[in-house]
Amino acid sequence: MTLKLQQLKEEAYSSWETLNMQDGAAPTPGQFKADIRRYGNGRDLRRKEVWRRACIQLEALWLLKGMENRDMVRHLLNPDTEISKAYNAEVLEAILQYPSGLAQVRNGLERLYYQPVRSSDMGVAVEFLNRIAQVQQIDIALPPLAIAG
Repeated sequence: MTLKLQQLKEEAYSSWETLNMQDGAAPTPGQFKADIRRYGNGRDLRRKEVWRRACIQLEALWLLKGMENRDMVRHLLNPDTEISKAYNAEVLEAILQYPSGLAQVRNGLERLYYQPVRSSDMGVAVEFLNRIAQVQQIDIALPPLAIAG
């Protein structure tokens, strides 16, 4: 599933607006396009790639800043936003590029496994750990049987 340019623009604006509200920022008119240009290295905003990259980065920031770690892992495994559905692997990669990203993912996995809130949490942790192991090595102490099973 890929999103059309107009959908990307709408998703980018929604994510950008949410992040600014979370941070308590009051951006000036025109700030949105200036911020989006950064994701395209100053490239033309008519290019779909600029908006795709912006959406992925904004989604990653929203997950890192706006979600509890265990909820972030749940969301990455079973996405419920258009951006995470369409670009799930890229969002995960973007999260792992932030200094706190790997630590937050690890914390979310540990909390899901060792302090489950839902009956499915341990399974979510194992499934996500198996998925992420293909992208990034995580030093986490889950029982070997859980990982193998």
